[in-house]
Amino acid sequence: MMVIKTKFLLVCIMLICFSCKTETKEKASIDNISKVNIKDTLTNKKQDTEISNRMKGNEELQFAIETSINKINLLDSKSLLNVISSPVFIENGKSEFPELIILNKDNTQKLTLLFYPGSNKNQVSYFILEQIDRATIPKGENVFKIAEAIFKTNNGIALGVKKEVIESKYLSENFKLIQGDKLLSFVLDDFNNSFLKEYNMPMYSAKYYFTDNTIKRIEFGFEYP
Repeated sequence: MMVIKTKFLLVCIMLICFSCKTETKEKASIDNISKVNIKDTLTNKKQDTEISNRMKGNEELQFAIETSINKINLLDSKSLLNVISSPVFIENGKSEFPELIILNKDNTQKLTLLFYPGSNKNQVSYFILEQIDRATIPKGENVFKIAEAIFKTNNGIALGVKKEVIESKYLSENFKLIQGDKLLSFVLDDFNNSFLKEYNMPMYSAKYYFTDNTIKRIEFGFEYP
């Protein structure tokens, strides 16, 4: 009888040990699955972030209508004040409108900002960017200087780029460029156009003057009503 009880106890102990080992294996398996799931989740999040960043980068590279130079925006007085704290417009140039002039760091580029009568104070309606030589550096109380070496539009276009660059950028958005003698131009004059409606202006134009296939002068903005 004693032998039977002993055998019974041994069987029970073996069953308990086997059960514990099974639970341990199952727990380890679940833990491994959890680790894999966490790893997969982190990997997916990383991939989503990378895709999002690439999409954001593509959006930033997307060509748009020219509306600013060095963060000075059309009809946005605050953006001008962020660059020139005390702007002065004087009617002393060829444009017949009050002008403010900004020179780049080494006085080789001149940005002329035009103010149209009837606009709000310090609102820029038209940009003229051109190269100058140091013998003709303008002077006056409406002439300012910035620390940047070059001027760039909101599309990253600067003086010195090739004509083909302008053509390809406009073509990428199906914007129609008008080819002239040493001039590429883009015009919006349909008031039903959403861009013109947004600014409540009748006409917008962008002009790129080139010599030997290189852009030497850039103009864009709203035409005076």
